[in-house]
Amino acid sequence: MPQPANSLFDEIEGLRSEDLVTETLAFILRAPEFEPLQKLFYEYLLKDKQWQGTLGRKLDVRTQVRIGESIPDMELKSDDTFIVVENKFTAEFSGDNQLARYHEILLDADYAKKHLVLLCPRYAWKRYENQTLSQFEHLPRSLRSFDDLTECLREQEDSVHFTAIVWDELLELLHSDSPLISSFSSFVRKRFLVPVHFTEKQRALLMNHEIPETLTRIIDTVKTVRSHLDPKDIETGRFGQAVWHYGFFVKRAGFEFWFGYLLTAWQKHKTPFFVQCRKQWGEHNHELTDEVLEAAGFKQDESSEFVLPLEFDSASEKI
Repeated sequence: MPQPANSLFDEIEGLRSEDLVTETLAFILRAPEFEPLQKLFYEYLLKDKQWQGTLGRKLDVRTQVRIGESIPDMELKSDDTFIVVENKFTAEFSGDNQLARYHEILLDADYAKKHLVLLCPRYAWKRYENQTLSQFEHLPRSLRSFDDLTECLREQEDSVHFTAIVWDELLELLHSDSPLISSFSSFVRKRFLVPVHFTEKQRALLMNHEIPETLTRIIDTVKTVRSHLDPKDIETGRFGQAVWHYGFFVKRAGFEFWFGYLLTAWQKHKTPFFVQCRKQWGEHNHELTDEVLEAAGFKQDESSEFVLPLEFDSASEKI
């Protein structure tokens, strides 16, 4: 029997991003009051002209169910139907073969109707199409599109029907005057379906060769500062790096700081170079009061606690 629908708030408590949207969609597919929308969804996906909702199809809608080593976003099962749904907005596929693994799971399953579904935004369609096709390069024919993949998988013995659905179209399909549905659609559109656009000024900057040269010089400056520090006087850590930062820890006399570039702080303080301090670092950092740090030029920062902005040309001297 289908799983009874809990309160939506029970389902989404503590969730965010793709998981929150997946749970809300699953709730819509479970709740009897949304049967008209369920009929539209299943006919759009299955095209079997049954025009039945979840209860009529005796589907059990579940999320985050472990199947072997995989955890699909959503699965829908009845006595004769098995549907696996993966929802993507910006995240990468897990392990470079996520959909291929789900396809193998469906192939091994004993159901008359088996469907693999990918939900993604229109603006990311080509990216996910390319990544999906690369997961099925082992198939005996050349694949250039989602349609090619759908046709190729359908031709296989014990076939699995693959469907890629654009989120923009799904929201149009599920249009309703229901406050929940309209709020859900508005949330998804505003939060996830707005593509990134560059202004003409930003485009011009990105095409300017000085931008990558400047970024390279920033990294080289951080490396140079580290190489100039006297290891007899100051202990330095290894370089740590991510999209948002590049730098290293500095330790001296029981105090510990971090030096490098911080992207988020750069936007606020108009310099890429910072000394960062957190009071839980080092043996004696807790002795540094707010007043002492502020007197030394440190600024309180929401994400980094305390940062000392350094001017471009004096970074090595000040540290």
